[in-house]
Amino acid sequence: MLQPGSLLRSYARAYFTTLLIAVIPVNAWSGDFLISKPTNARTVELCAQMIIPAYQALGINAVMVDLPGRRALFASNSGKTDAELCRIDNISQHYPNLVKVEPALQHLTIVALSIKALPQVKTMADLKAYKLGSQRGMKAAENYFRQGFIHYVNNYQQVIQLLDDGLIDYAILPLEAIKRHQQANYRKDFFIHQPPLFQHKLYHYIHKRHQHLVAALALEISLIQYRQQQK
Repeated sequence: MLQPGSLLRSYARAYFTTLLIAVIPVNAWSGDFLISKPTNARTVELCAQMIIPAYQALGINAVMVDLPGRRALFASNSGKTDAELCRIDNISQHYPNLVKVEPALQHLTIVALSIKALPQVKTMADLKAYKLGSQRGMKAAENYFRQGFIHYVNNYQQVIQLLDDGLIDYAILPLEAIKRHQQANYRKDFFIHQPPLFQHKLYHYIHKRHQHLVAALALEISLIQYRQQQK
């Protein structure tokens, strides 16, 4: 027997599915639904694990298109792709054709990393006198480091290499990416500075021509997150 909560979710899904059938013409999804995904951005991989099943539940074949970070945003905002996988909360200020889908998919935690015992970093002001490096297209970092020296490269491995070569003092990177690199490469010389410099919620965005999908996608994402919490 269905529990009240399960029954309510079933009714909600049926309602939004009926609404979609009424709005979307027959064979509208005969092609793929293209989602821009920033190249080498491992922090958004968990987003894909929720987004693809959400579209599948709506009968839409979602396909990830790997592009450099900023180019991915240009593609989704211009309509060359249909959606953007996973971005920070205020991205619509600069890319107005993108519509946010809630709830948030995950949290992004950005920290300063060094490979020698440099002064402890507690605030952004502590970094002003140092050379910094980060990954190109990571809008969370770009929004905060508009002044001073910060060297951008294509992926986080290259950022680590800048540290190893002594070309920068601190790397500005997602905490999860640092931990994965640390474990995979048995790095014991990393100094991860706490507290985090900043934290952001990450959301799925769709091009405004698909905004009729927002409510149905929100429901599917909520259901997926609920099932994950029950495990």
